[in-house]
Amino acid sequence: MDDVCEEAREYYVDMIADAGLFRLSDGKTLRSVLHRKGKTSQWWYHPITFRNSEGEPTYAYLLMILAIVHEAVRRGIGSVHLVHPPHEVAAVLTSCFTVTVDRAAPKRAVFDLVRGLLGRGRFVTWALGAKLALLRHGRRPADVMDVALQGYWDWSVYADDAIPESLRDRYFGVLPERLRQRGMQIGYWCWYDPRNRPGGAGRGGREVLGPLAGRKDVLLLQALLTFREILVAALDFSAFPALWAAVRDDRFRNVFRRRGLDFFPLFAVPILRGGISSGIPQCLLYELATSRAQALTHPRVTVRFQEHNPPSRAVYAAMNGTATSCWAMQHASYNRSKTYLAMHPEKEFAGGGDGEAVPHPGRVCAMGDLGRRLFLDCGYAPEQVLATGSARYDHVRLEATRNYAAAGSASRALRVLVASSLPARADIQLVLAAVMAVKDFPSKVALRLRQHPFDRMESQPGWRDLSPRLEMSTGALEEDLAWADLVLVSQSTVGEEAFLAGKPVWQFRFPHPDQSALAEVVAIPRFYTVRSLGQALQVLLATGGPVAPTADEIERVYRQLFQLRDIEPSIAIADAIRAEYVD
Repeated sequence: MDDVCEEAREYYVDMIADAGLFRLSDGKTLRSVLHRKGKTSQWWYHPITFRNSEGEPTYAYLLMILAIVHEAVRRGIGSVHLVHPPHEVAAVLTSCFTVTVDRAAPKRAVFDLVRGLLGRGRFVTWALGAKLALLRHGRRPADVMDVALQGYWDWSVYADDAIPESLRDRYFGVLPERLRQRGMQIGYWCWYDPRNRPGGAGRGGREVLGPLAGRKDVLLLQALLTFREILVAALDFSAFPALWAAVRDDRFRNVFRRRGLDFFPLFAVPILRGGISSGIPQCLLYELATSRAQALTHPRVTVRFQEHNPPSRAVYAAMNGTATSCWAMQHASYNRSKTYLAMHPEKEFAGGGDGEAVPHPGRVCAMGDLGRRLFLDCGYAPEQVLATGSARYDHVRLEATRNYAAAGSASRALRVLVASSLPARADIQLVLAAVMAVKDFPSKVALRLRQHPFDRMESQPGWRDLSPRLEMSTGALEEDLAWADLVLVSQSTVGEEAFLAGKPVWQFRFPHPDQSALAEVVAIPRFYTVRSLGQALQVLLATGGPVAPTADEIERVYRQLFQLRDIEPSIAIADAIRAEYVD
């Protein structure tokens, strides 16, 4: 899969772009036909255009297929025997090989469509409940703002438990204060979303909304919607007929042909499911609510930390034609396989073929040189991409390599920090690999798991058997890094911060897209099997400890993934906004 990732990425980006440009029987492109309500085509709100390489399997399936084809061609093989494959993978390979299947996975098309419809039902139930909660607890009108920051109340921005009248921001950090220091009035446009706060389960509406009493700097977007508008959006299936017509058109299948393979089976059901699931109605409500928020608060600029996801596109569309400019701040490091950042520069960003350009911000605050290059690849002009870094990582500094105690010394075991990422259903393979790799010498290696705060391992099958074999982290990242001799990741940003602190970082690969930005910019040990990982740990124990990164490697990672200049990102971003919007 790693050998074919560039080819897979090219196909993935190009096929979805071409799908939107497919001309239906009336001669109009699919995305033009879907431009029915609001300020942009509903095509850009369809989940497939987000290219979610973490939460949706299409890109992983594409990598699997090309890896099999690559190996078959290398060996001159014309027939393939598949063991328990995804139905879609087998269907694609049938277009190029003689395929036999052992324990074929069942077709799930109807199930997937029903699941999408149920997802829309859950969304409307939640949206109506949220609106009712906001009515019950009331809201105050927001003040006029110079800068409106994106927020999700109460998981991206929330009341400080120690000082309830103060706000904490998980992504923008101290950027609001930096902007206030420069004479700008700051506020938040927040989507009310208390379900996703880590450790916040069971919190009631009074507890969640109470800290907003008397505040005029937080505007909850659902408060600007009516019950009728929520129901109308939820019952709007107007996108589905055009999507159905495309999928049923034999010519549409040609969009997905590459290298003698027919990839249409990977996309047919997701395209239809996107027409009946919750994605499009949620974005339509976002667009409507932020249009009203703009009319109430009149900001000069709004800043998003979710750069290209569909709700952000809804905000960018809503601001089109207004006096409010749109900025985006990169919220985490990316590599090229994190395809939800990707846009086709001509066919999507520039709107080539029909003028239906994807909504996007006018300025992007990028993290490091790699982030800057990825945004430029989308079609942004150089002056639109500012290499400021992200305010979320103000705390990351370029530091010299530290000296740590020798690993595996006689006095203690080798300490391995296992840092998992999203989604947990995939990264549990990382945890399993770490546990299995040390099963023959458990007393010589201590494992500690640091989980991603937004997805938990406890709900994954097999977790009960794994949990006694490792310690769960309960402290700050700095404490975990001080404890560890070695950090093991699949793709977590923890690995990048560990590397900058002088910690050796290893990567375990399994059959999912490789989304480690660290592994893209510097050579780190990579392991593809449990056996090879276990053998490397045994060598480490015998030789006295892992090799720490050099000062040159640390600086390279810092410049590539975090920032090009040695100034706090929050200061750089605040200065850039002030320079453009303050006379």
